[in-house]
Amino acid sequence: MAVDDTNRQILTDLKAEEKERHQEDEIIELTEDGSFDISSAAKPMTSMEKQTIESRVHDDQNAGSCSSKENSQDEAIGVDDEHEVVELPPPRQCTQAEIRFTPRVFPTPSRESKAAEEEDWLLKNRKHINKHQGLNRTSEYDISETDPMWLKAKGDDFFHSKDYQSAMNAYAEAISATPSSNTDLIATCLSNRAACLLQLGQFE
Repeated sequence: MAVDDTNRQILTDLKAEEKERHQEDEIIELTEDGSFDISSAAKPMTSMEKQTIESRVHDDQNAGSCSSKENSQDEAIGVDDEHEVVELPPPRQCTQAEIRFTPRVFPTPSRESKAAEEEDWLLKNRKHINKHQGLNRTSEYDISETDPMWLKAKGDDFFHSKDYQSAMNAYAEAISATPSSNTDLIATCLSNRAACLLQLGQFE
């Protein structure tokens, strides 16, 4: 756009100069002796002068185009420099969130359909659960390893299926999980464990 404006201005100036020359041709000046002298009037533009003017306009156009190219190259270089200077921020640090599940007495997942049944069982065995020693163990033990009544029932099942070694282990776990105040359960488990030892032939 700047080159076109420059060329347009040059052409306008040349037209103005040519117009002034034509006007000077029409002016007739008086000499000292009172006669009219038209020899000093400007002569019309020759072909050589026209060629000179055209070559000058052409050179100005070339110079303007070259300058515009240089300006565009300078702008491109400036843009590249700006891109090189831009620095990206460092990546954000990741964090780890620890999720813990609500502790449960039962080893099974919590289900709404079983909530009422579990609540009834806990109410019936609340006194017994609060007293047995299994609740003082670590959280990795589930109810199957801490409830003495459940362990005794498991031992009875093993005994009826003639798996005396497993029954003896279940009775031993039931004895260790039973509070000392519950002497009846301890006596029953000791008697059943003795029966398992007799079946295994371990009399000592």
